Amino acid sequence: MLPHIRNTLSLLTMLVATSTTAQQQANEQFPHIPVMSHQTMTYNGKVIYEADVDQNAPNPRPFALQVRVDSYSGNCTSIVGHVSAAASNDKGAKGSASSEYISCVVTELSPDGQATADIVYDFQNQERNIHKSGHVKANLQVGREYETVNNGSSVTLLMRTY
Repeated sequence: MLPHIRNTLSLLTMLVATSTTAQQQANEQFPHIPVMSHQTMTYNGKVIYEADVDQNAPNPRPFALQVRVDSYSGNCTSIVGHVSAAASNDKGAKGSASSEYISCVVTELSPDGQATADIVYDFQNQERNIHKSGHVKANLQVGREYETVNNGSSVTLLMRTY
């Protein structure tokens, strides 16, 4: 029984070593091939961010940004350098409409969690005669709220990484 266990352990050890070596060699055989994407963000007809970004970057840095403008809130998730946008529209029963639009880009993210971001927002509610629109350029710290006033609205940002 003991020789059978030794043979099995020896075989398992060889299989693990072989598969680990094969995996390392497989990873080394495929070089990074950039896949470039042109990213642009505008506000009131002006370009506020423009870059060519590698869609196939070996170490993407994802983030989630919570945006609150007065009573409106939304989320923006993306990868550093990539512009993200979310929009929704709702037509009320009496013909009134509301819409929400948030776009964001984190242009820099350092290892200590310091980040630079641009956020563009537009919230409209015809029934309540509300229209809030603006652009915020912010220096953020991951996990800490950032607060400012923009175009008469209170803007709060909270960035998380994962």
